Amino acid sequence: MKENGFYPELAVKFKPIRSGKSDGRYCENKVKQEFKTEKKNSLWAGDITYIKTSVGWVYLAVVMDLFNREIIGYSLSKKIDTELVKGALGNAIGRNGVDNDLIFHSDRGCQYSSKGYQQLLEEKGITGSMSRPGCPYDNACVESFFASLKKEKIYRRRYETMEEVRKDVFWY
Repeated sequence: MKENGFYPELAVKFKPIRSGKSDGRYCENKVKQEFKTEKKNSLWAGDITYIKTSVGWVYLAVVMDLFNREIIGYSLSKKIDTELVKGALGNAIGRNGVDNDLIFHSDRGCQYSSKGYQQLLEEKGITGSMSRPGCPYDNACVESFFASLKKEKIYRRRYETMEEVRKDVFWY
């Protein structure tokens, strides 16, 4: 190629510059990738994933207690909205209660930064924490759980209904 005068053209990927300023919608990152805690119910993390079915996408929101990496609450829905994440947090609260110094960590998704969700955290006395913009490593523990769930269960079959997804997720 060089002998014939052909040279590769390199494309530079656009990366937006983030100032780090917030309009108040996002919480400060209190976890800072320190996913270990000495006490149960002191640090929870949550996220959402997508599951493909023959009738469309199903969305799964989970809440993980980082003390023992246990999923303590989850919610499934055909809609990816604030109610989905509120349902998962409600399940976790119903199962474990809320301690005084509980921190809930998530990404900056619109479901977690919504007024309704932030009000729920405030009502329950939970301190919010959010990942830095565009940094998946800040919520790596939940991302790792989703990777295992998908490899071990979800990708191994084809789902026809949401009820099939619900059963598999429950048993996993």
